[in-house]
Amino acid sequence: MNRTVGGYKVGEISFIAPPYVLKPLGLVFDSDLTTTLLRLKTEDSILYSRILRATDLLFQSYFNNSEVSLNARILLQVGALEVLLDLPPEKQRSRLKEAVEKLTSLPTDPVETYQYEIRPGTFQTETRSIKVKWADRFYSLRNHIIHGNEVASSEFVFASQRHFDIATMFFVLLTEKRLNDRFREKVFYDQIEWNKYKDEDWVDHDGFIFYDGSLAKYFATSRDNNT
Repeated sequence: MNRTVGGYKVGEISFIAPPYVLKPLGLVFDSDLTTTLLRLKTEDSILYSRILRATDLLFQSYFNNSEVSLNARILLQVGALEVLLDLPPEKQRSRLKEAVEKLTSLPTDPVETYQYEIRPGTFQTETRSIKVKWADRFYSLRNHIIHGNEVASSEFVFASQRHFDIATMFFVLLTEKRLNDRFREKVFYDQIEWNKYKDEDWVDHDGFIFYDGSLAKYFATSRDNNT
């Protein structure tokens, strides 16, 4: 007997997958992060739930669907950071910049003097690290989107990198930093550095690079065990 699905004969009809549907890839889980989250679930269910809600928003920004606009993806990522950091309703951009500076800044980060937007057409000058400048530009992009401004394509890029990619790096690092602070121990040694990197055409650019701190953790814990 011929088997059919929805009136089509299996094996005789071909269906073309949309171009945005990718082949599934294997996943590699961070064992430290998994273990720490399970510990958090037991010891601090409120923060655990907050991290899961924030992660869900981040995942939604990556929905593999061409009908999800870049504007929507940016707003979801801003929302993910707002939930993760428990930002208050007032002065969210300032609070985001403070959190990024406190939790992710390094002594080697470049410091820049730049103008930031207070309201449309009104600017002030500040001197902060390159990471704070990114957070300011990212939140300004969010404001331009939700206020219905015509957003230039250049606003979606910081230096040579997409805000969409940078925000994901900071979300992961900020999650790890929150976990370190919660348990008052250095479980994660990862960092984001401003450094040279090569694009797909092997052209050098300055930009943010996420560094896996596993090696630093190994030396730190080995030294502790030997003392």
